[in-house]
Amino acid sequence: MSRTSTGELTSRMGVVGGAVAPSPKGGGPPRLVVLMGQEPGRRFSLDSGHVIVGRSEECDIQLDDTKVSRKHARVARREDGAWYVEDLGSRNGTLVNGERMDLGLLKIGDRLQLSGETLLLFTRQDPLEDLLLHRQQMEVIGQLAAGIAHDFNNLLNVISTSTAHLDTLDPSTPLGEQEVQECRQDIAEAAERAAELTARLLTIARRREQHKENRYRAVDISSLCGDVLQLVRRTFDRSVQVRSEIDPGLAVEGDPGALHQLLMNLCINARDAMPEGGTLEVLARLDADPTPSATSPWSPGPQVVLEVRDTGVGMDEKTRARVFEPFFTTKESGAGSGLGLATVYEVATAHGGGVEVDSAVGVGSCFRVRLPSRVSRPVDQKKTKRKRKLTTWDGHGNDRKHGRVLVVDDQELVRRSLGRLVKSSGHEVLFASDGREALEVYASADPKPDVVLLDLDMPHLSGAEALEELKRMDPDSRVVLISGYYDDTRKQRMLALGASDFLAKPVDAKKLRDAIHIALKAPALSF
Repeated sequence: MSRTSTGELTSRMGVVGGAVAPSPKGGGPPRLVVLMGQEPGRRFSLDSGHVIVGRSEECDIQLDDTKVSRKHARVARREDGAWYVEDLGSRNGTLVNGERMDLGLLKIGDRLQLSGETLLLFTRQDPLEDLLLHRQQMEVIGQLAAGIAHDFNNLLNVISTSTAHLDTLDPSTPLGEQEVQECRQDIAEAAERAAELTARLLTIARRREQHKENRYRAVDISSLCGDVLQLVRRTFDRSVQVRSEIDPGLAVEGDPGALHQLLMNLCINARDAMPEGGTLEVLARLDADPTPSATSPWSPGPQVVLEVRDTGVGMDEKTRARVFEPFFTTKESGAGSGLGLATVYEVATAHGGGVEVDSAVGVGSCFRVRLPSRVSRPVDQKKTKRKRKLTTWDGHGNDRKHGRVLVVDDQELVRRSLGRLVKSSGHEVLFASDGREALEVYASADPKPDVVLLDLDMPHLSGAEALEELKRMDPDSRVVLISGYYDDTRKQRMLALGASDFLAKPVDAKKLRDAIHIALKAPALSF
């Protein structure tokens, strides 16, 4: 349809059959639903009667898709109640039901495609559907939380078994010994994965609107597979032979913690299907031109395909049909929650993909996850795979001032661990167990602490209240806040109160050392 002004559309085109009335019978007001994109299932209200859709923050409906124009299209209601869509000169155009549309009327069920990665459905609001959706969302939250708890137990197992092994070594064993370094590396990687899982739990707590801020990013799937395989080989029983074939350079857009959980759950499921041992295979490849049967109803275009195969007991058709149902399990009572594969399904669909399963009794199973490839975006290697190295200060050859640091946290274990790290950096360490004690220690100490390392979430007197009191007591006090509940809004609020920095738990050693160093160098505020 040729480009036409809204006024011409209103005057020239009458109410066409199928056009939407303001309050149609048998349904609520119209809305747009994301069928394909970063947040499938997200719903946008059209109650205002006029919305601009695009990538810009100025748009009423903002879409996180670089192929969508800043102001891509207008969806609005005419005076007679009919709805129309108008392309606003976008780069890639607006397609309605597969046909390019510059200006035209909409009817319920129309699909608006704004790019190869964003597809919207024009539909009605259904109160009953909303109620069911809410219940499903609550179930999904429970499934994800249970799945994360399951992963936590595996990570805790890595830490506990590694420390137990270190306890068996001779006390004189050098730190540079290969066994010691392997255990240290395993513990560090387990802690890093636990931090990602914790961030995911916090994302759920802050709801989905805040989830998209920085959680989705380019993820190196090839590297992620390597991380999971390393964990699997070191923790699974030796009766399970692990094989892999991972193509290099595979990338998707997503949440690295959730994708790690997805692959780990599939590996655990494969292991559990082989109680007497067997072969577990992990394969990852790019399907550059998937067949229509493989893409529907998922995103079109190149796909990253993950396959986890086992030579286990297999499943019959009845079991295979229910395998992704929450709480469905074939394991004996107490041996499994029935949430691992349900979590896999939820994570895959949340990333615009899906899961297929092939299985036969006595032969084994193959779970195949398809995710939209993001080969056009660079992968952030630092964020998807970080090899930690033990960093220490030797006290020589650097300009870092050593000072007196007051460490404040209500958890003794956290205090001790932070204190060790601060002390290893050459600082003198004082301790306080809560905000009130911190004020007492600060007031009585001679000389005064140069930096206060202060937990934000404590009983009796919170970190924020202690910060305000410290600033009243001594405007020159330098305070670095830390918290297990971190977000940018909270950070900005604490910086406004006078904090030198605000760090997230678990605290990265280098970031903590840098924060203390910067605080020590900060000029005094008093005159």
